[in-house]
Amino acid sequence: MAPDMNGATRVVLHNAAHCFLSLDFLPYDTDHWAIRSPSKDHRFFKHDLVKPDEVKFSKPYDASKNTGFKLPCDATGSNLEWRWQHNGTDIVFPHRKYLLGDDGSLTGEFLEAENSGIYQCFVKDTGSDKETFSRKLRIGVTYVGDFTTSADEVQVVDLGEPFDIKCPPHEPNYGADYTWESTNRIQFKRDETRAISPDGTVFVMFVTQKDVDEIVGLKGIGCTIVGGNTIYRSGLITLQKRAGSTDSKALKSPSWAKTPNNAETAVEGRNKTLYCLAIGRPAPKIIWKKNGILIESGKNSFEIPAAYQNRRLDIIGVRRDAHEDKLYTCEAENTQNIGNPKVFTINLKVEIAPRWVGGTPPPAKKTIDIEGSGTILCNVQADPVPAYTWYKGGTKLLSSPIRTKVIINNNQLEFKNVELAQDGVYQCVAESKLGMIVSSTWVESARQSANLSEFWSILPVQRE
Repeated sequence: MAPDMNGATRVVLHNAAHCFLSLDFLPYDTDHWAIRSPSKDHRFFKHDLVKPDEVKFSKPYDASKNTGFKLPCDATGSNLEWRWQHNGTDIVFPHRKYLLGDDGSLTGEFLEAENSGIYQCFVKDTGSDKETFSRKLRIGVTYVGDFTTSADEVQVVDLGEPFDIKCPPHEPNYGADYTWESTNRIQFKRDETRAISPDGTVFVMFVTQKDVDEIVGLKGIGCTIVGGNTIYRSGLITLQKRAGSTDSKALKSPSWAKTPNNAETAVEGRNKTLYCLAIGRPAPKIIWKKNGILIESGKNSFEIPAAYQNRRLDIIGVRRDAHEDKLYTCEAENTQNIGNPKVFTINLKVEIAPRWVGGTPPPAKKTIDIEGSGTILCNVQADPVPAYTWYKGGTKLLSSPIRTKVIINNNQLEFKNVELAQDGVYQCVAESKLGMIVSSTWVESARQSANLSEFWSILPVQRE
């Protein structure tokens, strides 16, 4: 498995229920633990390290085949006790799907959709009864749902008119791809006049006798859902020309059949896909622009896959400084609107998962004179603004009375008139809907020489 809810890795695991584990390019990521080091920010992944269609079929965890997952929670010290939570609830071991390793790692296999969610590791020094924790990891289990009916169907069409065939009803899917093909696995391919949208709908811009004859010759085509090595096929759909229907071959200006939202959101470090489909006769040509300048595939992290006839724009490893813009446009043009393209405008907002400003978390250690003052600043960049939570020795700190020695001020922790009781390890958690980062600072009074090394040995650190 390559380490870590569209920064990150995708790792897929098949199981008997046709589910696959997927670690999906997410900002919640794997923590490692090390001696006497505070946690540090993880560099977010810039691309998917494992694509869904590259995942090998296997049920148990196997790192060499990118199947299953193993989440590390390394710690060095004595009297250590590990526990893991899934969606805020302790995992009870032994468990039929999870294995807790001697090193604190969590291995998962034979997973189902219900095993999606947020995982977090906790380590306690049983001698001092102090506990600290890792960042959270968000894991999605890719699952492929079967069709609710396998009935064949005949659909009546009018020659020369646009037509779409929706993928028949099926159970929910995550991470699946759609194609259309015959029982002999011959694909009904995309071309200038045909498209398959991300939800599996086939669009035919203007039905011709050739389209009807091709599908009849294939003895029908079915929607195919693919995830990992699992494939589900719907019943077959064939076309029948309406009696008396003729193709007038009338020319038509482009009109939109499928577009993004006018306001779209991307997350920095992840990929973003925009899809525009225009229909008309002749088939419209699609181009993409940013701020009025033509977007070229292969430049500035933009990819326009040729197989999609320019209808799809992929932004690889989104960056706010390079990709946020109010003037993304997809433009459609054919012989009927030369010089006056059909334009659809997209406002792309780029959000940012929490990260340390300048890549620098709060200090690993801070010394404050007895009866002195000091501040720990949790300096985080994020959009939307994160919520801040402070912990001491793994216990959440709450807002305190006016005369307290430790004052919480949002992303700052202020110490006043410090006494020996304030010695300890303080953690700052900055969390938004996009992710979470954690720091650890050992606060020591200047005249205190007590040995905290045993507790310090279990502080989390995220490797670069």
